[in-house]
Amino acid sequence: MYRMSSWKIVVSLCITVIAILCGHRCLSLYTISRSFEEERTVVTNTKYSSYLTSINASDPKFYNILLEEEALRYGPCVNESYAASAKNSKVIISGGTKKEYQHGDVVVASIIVYDGNGKRKFTGGDLFRAIVENKHLQASAPCVVYDNSDGTHTITFTAMWTGPLLLTVYLSYTREIVTFIYRLKSLKYPPYEILLGKFMNGHESESARCYPAEFTLEKIIKTKSYCHMTSKTYDMPYFCEKPLKQHLSCQNWTAAKLHRVRSMPTSPCENSLIKRGQQKLEQVVYINVTRKKTDTGLYFTNEPLKRCSDYNLSLLWNTATPSGFSLQNKWIYTRCQCLNESLYKSCLTNKKIYLLGDSTLRQWYYNIIDRFKNRPSGRKVVHTQLSYFNKEYNTRVMWSPHSMPIFLLYQWTSLRDTLYSISRRIDNIPQEEHAVVVFQLYMHMLRYHHSVFQRRMEIIRNSVEKCLKRNKNIVFMIKSPHTFFEPTFDNLALGDYPGNVFSYILYEVFQGLHDKVVLLNNRDISLTYLNKNAHPSESIVNAMVNQMLCHAC
Repeated sequence: MYRMSSWKIVVSLCITVIAILCGHRCLSLYTISRSFEEERTVVTNTKYSSYLTSINASDPKFYNILLEEEALRYGPCVNESYAASAKNSKVIISGGTKKEYQHGDVVVASIIVYDGNGKRKFTGGDLFRAIVENKHLQASAPCVVYDNSDGTHTITFTAMWTGPLLLTVYLSYTREIVTFIYRLKSLKYPPYEILLGKFMNGHESESARCYPAEFTLEKIIKTKSYCHMTSKTYDMPYFCEKPLKQHLSCQNWTAAKLHRVRSMPTSPCENSLIKRGQQKLEQVVYINVTRKKTDTGLYFTNEPLKRCSDYNLSLLWNTATPSGFSLQNKWIYTRCQCLNESLYKSCLTNKKIYLLGDSTLRQWYYNIIDRFKNRPSGRKVVHTQLSYFNKEYNTRVMWSPHSMPIFLLYQWTSLRDTLYSISRRIDNIPQEEHAVVVFQLYMHMLRYHHSVFQRRMEIIRNSVEKCLKRNKNIVFMIKSPHTFFEPTFDNLALGDYPGNVFSYILYEVFQGLHDKVVLLNNRDISLTYLNKNAHPSESIVNAMVNQMLCHAC
């Protein structure tokens, strides 16, 4: 019979005593890390970990989100020390940090979430993000992070470069803040900010409250006397309360401005968590990667890439692995092989490029025309249509803002081009026109319940499908949401968390068109470069536009 040595008996007794005195949670890190090792030790040199392919793109976990109904089961937080802590949470590498990895290995790690009191959490809902870097090569890449809904999150990444790799993890949103964001925009409560509409006829004028959801406006104005502005916004739902003055009608709507209805309903605990912002975990994690004998390049590649023109577009919607990485400040796109940058202008000869969306897409407009001009253009902060024509290549580039709602700050601004919807512009594209159409809704949707975004995308989808049937010379692309660390106007309610929800909605709405519409992954680029602002830097915009041109040519 096997006999346990005396020192093992002592250790066993010590563990038992600690368990009795401290309870189960004292052993939770040991238990989690041990079970994690047992489940994840088989990490081979295959292209993808089986774990990466176990979650389908139709699953909210694919987008690392908590659904609204789950988030709203919780009330406002009372004690911030019960929230996830960037200081106390830990990262465990499968196989240990001393394990030697080789070029191309898939590395699996686990985030063990602890609260501010140093106690393990056993529920999900916190949003973590991660990047991996090789400082010597000036290389970095995003990681895939999944919430296991049990107080742990799984991180996966490919060891792309040899040498020491630094894994950096960010606690972007605690579950308490996710609940706050959903509650703030819930259809159950009146919004804290709306748009006012200005109605004017001659010298007579009046302001009225407006909203893109009929049901919500009814709750705001407490009457059913309102204007259906959908015809004026070209099919996009929009409603304003009716002006009361005798000589004013719904047709006299001329301007709009932002209006604060009430203060944001935050608890002291939520206010404290909001001030924290997105935080980096204090733990520093390094792993060492060695080169295989067969390796010749600076970085690992799985196989020769197909030309982007031959790429299966549905994979852009369904692939969890990152779309590229940064090497010496240049974005390397790994989905498919791009055309040489020097040939982009020739590729766009005799084409029209439609950029339909918010001001982040206006940044793309200037980036593209600068390539034709070979010099920087003056940037205009406007919400009116911009157009550029290059005679040499017979190429026209046009940026148009999407229709209301557009938040034009707190002063009256003319509606002009902000009434013309993306769907109507797509409907008006000529049948034989050779065109590239990039569209998106993002920044101006952040103040609203996500159903507002969904309804608009459903209308746009119908126009895209009809256009694809009548025009065989057109390429449609969706500029998917990007990440940013600093919330717009220092308001965490206008942070980038809804972008993950929007990505999930896009997948669902465009079912049936995944093989015909290019989904541009901007999340990977913006996360890799640790983008701070809602309006990315010029270098990030340049990487995003390059990715777009890969699929345009």
